Amino acid sequence: MKRARSRETGSIAVNLLIIISFLSVAAAGLLVLLDRWFPDAASQRSRLEIRAKLDGMIEESAAHLAADPTPESDSPADPVWDWARSAGGITIEDVSSRIDPNWVRKSLFEKTRLDRLFSPGFEVVGPPGDYLQQLREDHGFSADLAAGYHMLFSPQVLAAYMTPWAYANINVTDEFSLRKLYEIRSGDAAAADTFHTRIQQLLQEKGIVQEKDLRSFLGADFDRLYPAVNALPAWNVHFLPQLILRELLRYPDYGIKNADAKTEQLLALRRSVELSPADLRSVIGLPQEHVIYQYLGTTTWFFRVTASLPGASLTAVLCRLPPDDPALQSTSGAADRTTAQVRFRVVSRRYSP
Repeated sequence: MKRARSRETGSIAVNLLIIISFLSVAAAGLLVLLDRWFPDAASQRSRLEIRAKLDGMIEESAAHLAADPTPESDSPADPVWDWARSAGGITIEDVSSRIDPNWVRKSLFEKTRLDRLFSPGFEVVGPPGDYLQQLREDHGFSADLAAGYHMLFSPQVLAAYMTPWAYANINVTDEFSLRKLYEIRSGDAAAADTFHTRIQQLLQEKGIVQEKDLRSFLGADFDRLYPAVNALPAWNVHFLPQLILRELLRYPDYGIKNADAKTEQLLALRRSVELSPADLRSVIGLPQEHVIYQYLGTTTWFFRVTASLPGASLTAVLCRLPPDDPALQSTSGAADRTTAQVRFRVVSRRYSP
């Protein structure tokens, strides 16, 4: 009986070893599959930690931008630029002081040498400004400029002079773009046509809606449209490409005397000092109610901020939010910080990798 038990015990041990060996092989195979199916937990944790640090760098950048001691003017003289250089791994760029092909009026091209920004060849099908206007009517707006407007502008022109990051200033945005934007935000085509009629009347009367009067002009449509539609200066003179600045001051309807000399003066000033809205008006020599200040101001509305760490980066677009009530906005386009806090919101994030 003892020998039988011994043989039984030995048989069980051998079987157990076989089962353990099989389970070990199976477990090893499962681990290989898990490695293929799921990222390594430690690696995933590290990636999340890095992204959290990058997010923190963006939020810190937004805080420094909002703390600007001269909120009516954004310029390279602001403390945020020194902070970014000393912090390391942070770059900040104005991305709203360019032409937005979704909003721009064709007259800006037709009456200036900005028509040279169009790619050659459109004389075959007609004026490129008309083509641009019809393109938006047929296909809508495009945040991807290369996809939406490559037939009109070269990649170099799109990169240097165009942007999809801009508010629609009611006084200088194309009338048909305003109608389409109204329809998108309301879903009501008939109401959009009525709104378009009001814009056409404003154009015929050569009227300018000042920011303080915007709520009154828009009436019940204010909450639907603001701040996407506003009456704030679209471009910051400190960052506007020289070509656009020069041609804007040359715009024949404005009748600016010595436009080229004033352009050079503004370019020289912005290299050395921060211009206030009053400084800008002093150089241009037109009253503050003039339409040119619907284009040209001293505030940036969209910044691109890139935060970088070894092997990873985050590019974010920060949008400066206008005051909830435009009555808190001065006629110079500067928010009154005693009643309206400067606020930024992240509207785009792109991590790499």
